[in-house]
Amino acid sequence: MFLTIGGLVLLSFLMLMFFSSSEVQYDTKKSNEAAITAIGVAQSLIDEIARKAFDEKTVLVTINKADSLTLGTNFGTDTGETNRLLFDDIDDFHNYTSADTLGGLGVFNYRIRIRYAQKFNPEMLSLARTFTKRADIDVTNSFMQDTLKLTYVYTY
Repeated sequence: MFLTIGGLVLLSFLMLMFFSSSEVQYDTKKSNEAAITAIGVAQSLIDEIARKAFDEKTVLVTINKADSLTLGTNFGTDTGETNRLLFDDIDDFHNYTSADTLGGLGVFNYRIRIRYAQKFNPEMLSLARTFTKRADIDVTNSFMQDTLKLTYVYTY
């Protein structure tokens, strides 16, 4: 009888360890899958932004002086640009936020910030207008522990 009870206790312990291990593996799998999907979301945003004109002032003409570009304080959507499909230049994406639901991973929230960056050191932001703009894209998802942050630099 003691052997039977001991066997049941051992079997219960092994089953508990198995299911606990399976749950950790499931969480890790979902976290990795969400991170890879978040990278894909951010990369598609980077590609979409790259297809736009560098600045509102360069949509139709070429300019040679950075002082002719839009002031950084005026970044964001222009009149009539009510959705992303109507954006015509990079800085229209400044402070753009949205959410996409993707499969079994739930909602991916993202935010884009566009700012001028220094020409030879794009990690440093610039208060002056330059021919370099930096996009910072943050993506979050409930399966990811941290926010995914991607940065991309666009030059004119």
